[in-house]
This record gives sequence, structure tokens and C-alpha cells, in this order.
Amino acid sequence: GKIFGRLTVVKRLGGKPTRYLCVCSCGNVKSIEGTLLTRSRTRSCGCLAIELRSVNNSTHRKSTSSEYKAWRAMWTRCTNPNYDHYLTYKDRTPPEEWRNFAVFYAHIGPKPSPELSLDRIDNERPYGPGNVRWATDVEQNNNRSNTRLVTFRGETQPITYWAKKTGIRLSTLHDRIGRYGWSAERALTTPAVEIVRI
Repeated sequence: GKIFGRLTVVKRLGGKPTRYLCVCSCGNVKSIEGTLLTRSRTRSCGCLAIELRSVNNSTHRKSTSSEYKAWRAMWTRCTNPNYDHYLTYKDRTPPEEWRNFAVFYAHIGPKPSPELSLDRIDNERPYGPGNVRWATDVEQNNNRSNTRLVTFRGETQPITYWAKKTGIRLSTLHDRIGRYGWSAERALTTPAVEIVRI
């Protein structure tokens, strides 16, 4: 009886992962994995995607724009198993309604400048409303999941930021904080010792 988008669950089929028999509002019946329903990955039997693609192809007229290319690249990295980093992105798939470029574009708007690119604000969450932005290369790099963040005197910034601000080499800060376990206060306020060769 639970409803997910256009789908109404009518029966638990079991299996691993657990599948459910669902009836779509268009009348089609389909077996769907439970996690795809609860995570809003599947919201119809497929009719919604067909409708959105039809609307998308006939109305937005931006198929050569950089925004459209960013939208297509987003879907490619999340849904194409041949993409190099597919395993990283497959759990970051956008909601079904974002298969319609016009819906995506209405949310994020035009790219303010050519050097910006599409970025997820929270890397642990999928692409979707409230979690995408147009970002600079610096913002993208600072937002990577492997970026080390350091909090110093109430301000949290990537370690690269602190290296530039203090003038201490990045490798030195990595050693001090990561290798030797120094506190941020000690690592960022202790002057680097220069070795003078005679």
C-alpha cells in the first residue's frame, strides 16, 4: 500500500536484495528492488523518464550549452558502468525528475561564468535539489572527499589554505598534523626551521 512517486507497492516478493511488486499509475506492473524505492531512485515503471525525455528534447533548446553538457556528464558518471569512476558515483545518482534537463536547469540556473563547473556541496549526498552549485576549480578541489580540513581558532579550511596563509610548506603541515599528530595550533604557529647548508 505504500506509494513511491507513481508506484504503489502491492506485494513483497522477497529475494536478495528484496524486491516488491508495484503497480504504476499508468497501469504497468513491475518488480522493483526495495532500496530503489526508499531512496527515490525509481519512481515509476519507466514512463516518467520517457515523458521527461520527450519534454526535455522538445522544449529546452540548449543542447549545445555548457549547462547541458554538465547535465549530461552528471548522468554519465552516475549511470554508465563504463565510466572510469562509476563505482564512486553510482550511489550519487540524481532524482528521476532531473532526467529532464529543463527541471535541472530551473533549479541550478545558468552558469555565471565559463570557468565554473557543476559541484556537489556535500560529497556524501547525491546530486539533487539543494546539493549542487556552480563552483570554481579551487572550490571543487577544496570540496573533494580526500581534502584534509583543519580547524584553527574557530576557522575550518583545507590544509592548502593554511599553507598559503602561514607560509609553511604544505608537506611540512601534512607531516606535522598527519604524521606526528601535532595539534592545529602547534602546527600552524611553529615557524618552519630552514636548514642552511655550508
